[in-house]
Amino acid sequence: MEKGKIIILNGVSSAGKTTLAKILQGQLNEPFWYLGGDVFIDMMPDKFFDDYAVGKAISHFHNTIKGF
Repeated sequence: MEKGKIIILNGVSSAGKTTLAKILQGQLNEPFWYLGGDVFIDMMPDKFFDDYAVGKAISHFHNTIKGF
């Protein structure tokens, strides 16, 4: 299997990371998946939302990126 490429976009809230990712998806000639940390956090039920759970979600997010 050919290794893929990972593009990491980092920035403060509302900096345009998601917008840039969507533009890249339309411009690049190879498949491009967008994985956002906010998606993982948004999947958490409110009753489990605390600093510990957010930390665990981000840890799983990093593991998911490794899997791709």
